[in-house]
Amino acid sequence: MSQYTPATLESLISITGEADHASILKHANNVLKSEKSHKRVLHTKAVALINLDRYDDAFSVLSVPELAGEAVLERAYCLYKLGRLEDALAAAVDDAGGGGRDERGLKHVEAQAVWVPQFHPWIFLQLTEEGCNV
Repeated sequence: MSQYTPATLESLISITGEADHASILKHANNVLKSEKSHKRVLHTKAVALINLDRYDDAFSVLSVPELAGEAVLERAYCLYKLGRLEDALAAAVDDAGGGGRDERGLKHVEAQAVWVPQFHPWIFLQLTEEGCNV
């Protein structure tokens, strides 16, 4: 039996308090060697990658068929951080009204994507004309 299992991953998370993202990622990768489509482990890997600012890698993990329709907040956040603002906005808006546990986070991603300067350059023109240093 492998020393890397979903149970040992859960144990590692409880011990480290999710602070050691590199160790969690390493452990998740080892679990996935034997259980390639374990949803919880795939999600944990994606969250670890997000916390390590590896958004492109996290988005790739979140795009696997096993996580289709799940981890919507994490997917929208990765799109936002990757500069794919229209996609992030669409992902956040599509699921934000569902009343789920991620609704507040999705509304935050929606707000961030909408108020990025590329979407509203007139804001910065207005602020600089008024003498406000942004």
